Amino acid sequence: DGVAFSLSQLARVWYLQGDLAQAKHQNEEALAILKGANDKTMQPDLIGRLGDISFAEGDLMGARKQYTESLKILDEIGERTQSADFLIKLARISIEEGHPADGETTIRKIPEEQLLQGISNRNNKIDADVVLAQALVAQGRNTDAYKTLEDVEKTRGITKQDNRPRNIRFAIETARVRAALGRSADAKSSLETALAEATKYGLGGDQLEARLGLGEIEMKSGQTAVGRARLKALAKDARAKGFFLIARKAAAAANGPA
Repeated sequence: DGVAFSLSQLARVWYLQGDLAQAKHQNEEALAILKGANDKTMQPDLIGRLGDISFAEGDLMGARKQYTESLKILDEIGERTQSADFLIKLARISIEEGHPADGETTIRKIPEEQLLQGISNRNNKIDADVVLAQALVAQGRNTDAYKTLEDVEKTRGITKQDNRPRNIRFAIETARVRAALGRSADAKSSLETALAEATKYGLGGDQLEARLGLGEIEMKSGQTAVGRARLKALAKDARAKGFFLIARKAAAAANGPA
């Protein structure tokens, strides 16, 4: 267990730095150790992290399969209270697949007790509401999305922690919702700050996400030359690092209105 845990933490570092290949290798090694010992306690987390990598690589079907497997193991070992994280991620996949209503349904079916008890679960509540806001925006329900984002801010005030990667990721996710709601100036400022922080601390994946959000805003606000240049450079960088989902989205956004 100790070796597997150490490998999983190394994998987490590689993932945060944006090295998906190393993260995948370390996770798979840790998972093999646990399966060999027939220890299922940490398996859901490790399989879920492999799902995160699949998601970043653009393999949405593979990610869905891995998150679902994590949920199945949690059910087998009687740890259903930990399932919220994987349900939130499944909802995000539905949105990426173009089925935001399914994503909304998944979020709304998560029991409240899994989202409100303790700091860890309140963080799940924040994540769930951010994804819910994304699903609502994708359905054109901007008023509902705005109210959901206000709820996020309230919960955030209760649970704010000194967790830099989480704080940067939160800033990126909420900024993109604000941009969709027409608050482009606020969103761009937040993304620029998040990009500077992610760059300073070597958070590779978050740098790519922030650049994507900035490029999308620039394209939609009439700064098409700047936005297109940013997005084309991003697509190239993301592809080189194996972040094929971001690469595809950047390429598609770069081909927006002239």
